[in-house]
Amino acid sequence: MLIARVIGHGHAAVQHRSLRGTRLLLVEPLRAPSTDPVLAMDRIGAAVGDRVLVSSDGESARNAVGDPSSPLRWTVVGIVDAASVTGMPGPRARRTTAGGRP
Repeated sequence: MLIARVIGHGHAAVQHRSLRGTRLLLVEPLRAPSTDPVLAMDRIGAAVGDRVLVSSDGESARNAVGDPSSPLRWTVVGIVDAASVTGMPGPRARRTTAGGRP
């Protein structure tokens, strides 16, 4: 799991049958080895600009849509209200709010 910021929505005219009616968000991982955006299934109502907790457990995503052949991998599992980083040297250790401001 990792924390990401919602930067947009995903839309597809042609899609796998398991994605019909599924809300897809474009999320950008924060402080991760790769910060390339990914599409994540959202069933909790996150909005653009929200920080979210996403899981890359594809098996859980496929179980959620009831299709073992679904290409889903990423799932939004929570909206982050606040986060704190402790034990890090220097100014990086700080508490932030959902808007990303200390």
